[in-house]
Amino acid sequence: HLGAEAVAASSPAVSDSCVPTPQLFPSDPAGHVWYADADGDIGQITSAGTLQQVQEVAGVVDGVTTGPDGAVWFTFTDAQGHHPAVGRLAGDGSVTSYAMPNTPEGQPSPTILVAASDGFMYAAMYPQPEVARISTSGAVAYIHVPMPVGDLIRGPDCVAWFSGHQYNTTAAGSAVTNGTGIIGRLSAT
Repeated sequence: HLGAEAVAASSPAVSDSCVPTPQLFPSDPAGHVWYADADGDIGQITSAGTLQQVQEVAGVVDGVTTGPDGAVWFTFTDAQGHHPAVGRLAGDGSVTSYAMPNTPEGQPSPTILVAASDGFMYAAMYPQPEVARISTSGAVAYIHVPMPVGDLIRGPDCVAWFSGHQYNTTAAGSAVTNGTGIIGRLSAT
């Protein structure tokens, strides 16, 4: 663990039944590193290495990024894992949410969210073979990909790139990869 520092993630009121489980998101176009926890807290890791809570959302946050419009965008579901939505946090602290429509395979489950240079944000819909393309007006369209997306990043060309893995279910019910994988590039055109 050379050169690593641990910063404890804490919540103002943590009880025995409420333990923060922080998740980090890839650096966004503005250079911010965002985190969220299972309690719906969204925060930023500052350049000094401190945690700064930005917003609390009523639900589980699945992805956070700075959008093409400069606002903080995030994907989330309610505490029961239903009603997936895209949220926009404006500079004045107001939050607007947009419901995510069902994918061709059913109710979406958004995970990673990235902003690309084409003016859209992209969210993986694991385990479905779909990626959501989200406009700054909150409109959602789905792009079908050959297999479920495992990772989604903003590449060095400022375009959304993804990896996909094909899984099979064993007789015992566990998922195992069948050795098939892809790397793909997404764009609005």
